[in-house]
Amino acid sequence: MPESILNLPDRIASLRGEDRARVERLELPDLPQVRLSASIGIAQARARHATVRDWMDDADAALYRAKSEGRNQVAEDPGVAAAAARA
Repeated sequence: MPESILNLPDRIASLRGEDRARVERLELPDLPQVRLSASIGIAQARARHATVRDWMDDADAALYRAKSEGRNQVAEDPGVAAAAARA
């Protein structure tokens, strides 16, 4: 399973549903039996992250939480919700 890191500051809401669902609807003409899914972990860079690696670790933890909740899930680092509440 490929894992990627994307920096998409204006797409958090879309990643929660629309983008994840778009992946699920993709069809592979040469492989009709294959269904795609996306588990997504979201983390927001914060002052407590001394390095990019710290930020990536939070995103990775959220990703593994999403995977443990089942296929096609989105999980957020707790800092994402806290930042949204302050906005």
